[in-house]
Amino acid sequence: MWAHYVFWFIIWGSVALMLFGIYQRYRLWKGGKPEVRTDHLWQRTMNFLRYAIAQLKIIRQRYPAFMHLFHFWAFTLLFLGTVFATLDADILPPLFGYKLLAGHRYLFYKLILDISAFFMVFGVLMAWYRRYVQKPEKLERDWRFALTTSLLILIGLSGLLVEGFHFAGIGNPSWGLWAPIGFALGHLFAGMSPQAIHNWHLGLWFFHFLCVGTLFATLPYTQLFHVFLAPVNIFFGSLDPHGAVVKPIENIEEAEILGVGRIQDFTWHDLFSFDACVECGRCQEVCPAYAVGDPLSPKKLILGLREFMTKHKDLLLNPPEEEFDEMGMPAGDGVALLGDDGISYDTIWACTTCQACMTECPVLIEHVPIITEMRQYATLMEGQLPDTLGNTLNLIERSGNPWGMSRQDRMKWAEGLDVPLISEKGEADILYWVGCAGAYDPRNQKVSRAVVKILQAAGVDFAVLGNDEQCCGDSARRGGNEWLFQTLAEANIEMLKQYKFNRILVQCPHGYNVFKKEYPQFGGKFEVVHHSQFITELLAMGKIKLNKDQSGKQFTFHDPCYLGRHNGVYEEPREAILSAGFSIVEMEKSRDKSMCCGGGGGRVWMEDKGEKRINYSRMDQVLETGAEGLGVACPFCMIMLNDAAGAKGVDESLEIKDIAEIVAEHLA
Repeated sequence: MWAHYVFWFIIWGSVALMLFGIYQRYRLWKGGKPEVRTDHLWQRTMNFLRYAIAQLKIIRQRYPAFMHLFHFWAFTLLFLGTVFATLDADILPPLFGYKLLAGHRYLFYKLILDISAFFMVFGVLMAWYRRYVQKPEKLERDWRFALTTSLLILIGLSGLLVEGFHFAGIGNPSWGLWAPIGFALGHLFAGMSPQAIHNWHLGLWFFHFLCVGTLFATLPYTQLFHVFLAPVNIFFGSLDPHGAVVKPIENIEEAEILGVGRIQDFTWHDLFSFDACVECGRCQEVCPAYAVGDPLSPKKLILGLREFMTKHKDLLLNPPEEEFDEMGMPAGDGVALLGDDGISYDTIWACTTCQACMTECPVLIEHVPIITEMRQYATLMEGQLPDTLGNTLNLIERSGNPWGMSRQDRMKWAEGLDVPLISEKGEADILYWVGCAGAYDPRNQKVSRAVVKILQAAGVDFAVLGNDEQCCGDSARRGGNEWLFQTLAEANIEMLKQYKFNRILVQCPHGYNVFKKEYPQFGGKFEVVHHSQFITELLAMGKIKLNKDQSGKQFTFHDPCYLGRHNGVYEEPREAILSAGFSIVEMEKSRDKSMCCGGGGGRVWMEDKGEKRINYSRMDQVLETGAEGLGVACPFCMIMLNDAAGAKGVDESLEIKDIAEIVAEHLA
């Protein structure tokens, strides 16, 4: 009888400590700003099934995938098994006169727990091998990991041994085959005396539940906490379009706080996601900034925010009254999130917003929106942004383009092409949005001319805005100047609504993404198509025909982040290259695993002083393929990769062309 009370004390005492620890974290999450994350329940449920149950992001990596799946499912099933055992021991029989685990249900229960214990032990051994033998840089080896995994393996082994001594004590009945591992162990112990079997069974039973209790009590303070938090975070994950990096600041003219500069400026879900991080390092492993030694690790950023939240918990538990100094800056709390004591400015400005981190994150943490909101605060509240980016944003505000060139020169790229203006034509099937790079950058002007050549060859009814066109605002929003972005977006939407057209054609994935994913936030809903998609469409319809190239030249293709990962367009650019008669050799990092060129997130306008740069690293990957040509489909990629080719002295031997140029040169 005393063993029953010991069991009760250990389990319920440890659960009470666990719930107390969870409550302490809950109080911190509750201190964040309110945010609705309970809408579209069906879509959230489907995400939960895909990423929490099926774990589709985990299985992208073989060894870690099996290791994690063994851990996750084994721990989950053993946890549920403990819950069922507790219900059967203390709740169901006295209250309802009913036992859940009886008959065939009990046999199935034994089978599941027996197999789960084995795989949990096996998974822990795999984890130890990975951390202490393979030693990948992205994984930490601290006391929390050692404590958690040691407890898991002790729980698994002691549970199997308890089962083995139980079977040995009752004579190894035939139904014991439902617990094959414990049954096999029971035969090993069958030769011991009944008293020895009893003593070992009782001692191991006590030790097993002591380990279980320790695990429960310490769970809110170890990495195992994510087993509970990660599925919840997945359910509450963002349902916004993948390329929309941030929600608009509402009533921006009246808002006192712009962006996130204090821990209490985050939403409750942001704070929750910091604790939900599994610390797997997948985000860090694919981050282009981290790969070249820039001061950004998405993993360390999230863990740093978690640490800051814990260190300054009083700001969430007892929020200070809002006070502002004579400059309109928040005052009174004395704790800045950005700066030497928190997240460094260099960290947030190193991000290219490529979203490789978010693509790989198994629990759907939203690194890029978090970084963008901190950039908003740095830019709009503090003026702490890189000088070159600040100058570019000023040029956009004054001249409508990042080069600061005259609006009256916006159509010079089209001299001699007889390009119609929609203001004169009245309406058109296709409104061709040339973009700032296509209008002003000499290299990308050639791409614009190639697009027009294709449109004219296909007999497409198109027109352009001409000098009325201005920046779409991509660099402004990603550079943290949400006010400038909203100003540009609202002006562009109002202008576009004045004309009649069916689709907007763009050659810049950043413009494509803004029109498709972000202008709808301001009422600007247009059908938009990237030039790679439209060219492929023209080829499929037979409106243009190409002379196949006979040189045998191989191309490789660089997937732009804002075309590929953000919008899922991978095949169309490749089809355009293949249609011209070229073959394609893929880089190791391609499609949704493509490495950024380094120009996204406004970084194309920032001065990069490092000897190892993202575009240089990407060019090395291009050269490793041995391809003679490089296909691109983004003006920023064209700029960054041409710069890298020049720096590496391969600008003469490597032909870098936009897919529009490849097709235009082979028109029949």
